[in-house]
Amino acid sequence: MNRKKLYGIYGGLFLLALLLRMTMAIFANCESEVRTVRPDTAGYLTPARSLVEDGSYNSTRRPPGLPVLAAAVFKCGGGIRVLSFILAGVSALTVLAVARAGFLYKGHAGGVIAGTLYALNPTVLGNAPLLLTDTLAGVFAALQYMFFLEFYRSKQWWGFFACAGVAALGTLIRPVNMLFILPLIFLLLCMRGISWKKKITAAVTGFLLFASIIFPWMLRNAMCGAGFCVDTNTGAMYHQNGAMLLGEVSGRGYEFEKQRIIWEQEELFRDTARFPDEKSREEYRISAYKKLVKEHFFIWLKQQMNYQILFPDIPSFLECLGVTSSDRGTMAVLKEQGVMAAVKHYFGKNWFLVIVTVLPLILVAAVSYAGALGKLVLDIKDIKNKYMEIFVFGAFVYYYLFLPGAITAPRYQIPALPCLCVMAAQMLLAMLKYFRNRGTGRTGDDEPEKAVVS
Repeated sequence: MNRKKLYGIYGGLFLLALLLRMTMAIFANCESEVRTVRPDTAGYLTPARSLVEDGSYNSTRRPPGLPVLAAAVFKCGGGIRVLSFILAGVSALTVLAVARAGFLYKGHAGGVIAGTLYALNPTVLGNAPLLLTDTLAGVFAALQYMFFLEFYRSKQWWGFFACAGVAALGTLIRPVNMLFILPLIFLLLCMRGISWKKKITAAVTGFLLFASIIFPWMLRNAMCGAGFCVDTNTGAMYHQNGAMLLGEVSGRGYEFEKQRIIWEQEELFRDTARFPDEKSREEYRISAYKKLVKEHFFIWLKQQMNYQILFPDIPSFLECLGVTSSDRGTMAVLKEQGVMAAVKHYFGKNWFLVIVTVLPLILVAAVSYAGALGKLVLDIKDIKNKYMEIFVFGAFVYYYLFLPGAITAPRYQIPALPCLCVMAAQMLLAMLKYFRNRGTGRTGDDEPEKAVVS
């Protein structure tokens, strides 16, 4: 295929993704700001406005990534609607990184399929215009995956260090990336064809690069009395994941335990002698959560491995379009009564009609999950030769699905989607090859798989 035609295909894929996301942004912003705002939004926009008004970042609650972008938009005269459209555009650009990653595995066919699956994913579409960190973190997750594959396939060190650097920048957007340097170094140490001396040198250098990017911000928070940390929202795990844990243990439910913990904290933190600053309050919340985990470890472990995080975010998709509204307590219903009860609770009496209407988007997500699972199964069956593929899945998928734990907001799957879409593309192409060879009487074993690098 000539280069001009390839550019046309990838350009068309990008335009499709851009059109879909801009359409979502138009609907989400056509009436009021409510459709793009969620309870967490104020935590990002308040320090952004402070940056514009007096040049200070007046919070340690959230990392600076999204607030800095928002401040730049506000400084240039834009508002939250402009920010929403910019985030939708960022989501469209992410498709190109996913397509490049697919290309590195399976050539242009792999790139186009992986990019298309990501472009049409309902979770990505529904979250694209929202004033949250997930879309911005998504592009960094896709880039770090793409850069690692550049290194994995070519053994050129720039790819490894680019991955480490991008992962560090991603930490300043969403702290979930804080520990990503560890699986990245593990992948490096497991790779063949590189001397141990070079591996150790690169691992240390990559760690120092990662640390040097996040260290200044953590030091700034320490100097503000918040402790040496990326943000002080981590303690929210106590009244989020901790409440989910206690809800199952006590049988009183998530919402009851959440409100009880929040009330107890508010009463406790009135003692300013014991809790004089953000650091002491954050340390208490983290310590209390760790204590709960130790007391109910196996229930915690079960909740950490929750398949519900993979549910496509149809609610956010429909909320952007104005069909439904958020904050209905659906998560509590989901945890306490199950999937069908949550579906009926959220969508109401017309739930079946709604599901049928959005079924094509649900099928896109289903194909991605099923294809990735099929590829993982094949890799496990050939673990001797494919062990690195399994480790890559662990680092770029399982890492992001495991850490959120019991709070299974579908948007938390977004960083894992680039790898899932690429794996699904590989599986779909393998199936196509199998059926083609079956029709011609060939086994397919005479055409060994080749890594593609350009």
